[in-house]
Amino acid sequence: HRYIYFLLTGRSSDLHLSLIWAPLPEKGLFTALSTGGQYIGGVLGNIVSGELVGSDIFGGWPSVFIIYGIVGVVWCISWFTLVTDNPANSRWAPEGEKAYLASSTIPQRPFKFREVPWRDIFTSRPLLISRFR
Repeated sequence: HRYIYFLLTGRSSDLHLSLIWAPLPEKGLFTALSTGGQYIGGVLGNIVSGELVGSDIFGGWPSVFIIYGIVGVVWCISWFTLVTDNPANSRWAPEGEKAYLASSTIPQRPFKFREVPWRDIFTSRPLLISRFR
């Protein structure tokens, strides 16, 4: 349930970054700022959208899609240029900060996908009973 929520709200990316980029004492602040920023962005986005719809920029309501589309493209280009999965791979972080982050974050283990037991899932008694009640 939580995993689906994170996928639908975009929360998985900042949680992943907080594991790797935030030192242990700063993880709470990192998560609070990213979560709070999402809510503030939603409020400001509604206000800006209302102003754009009432304006003459790009014909009123289409300006919301045009301007947010441009902002989204600029954000994506910036994100893919500046953000890395690991501080060790960053071109922008100083060596001292990379060393500090390496010593103060939780080491990451490689993720291994497991085979999904589809046959066991679809032939399980609880599923069959709940399906054909």
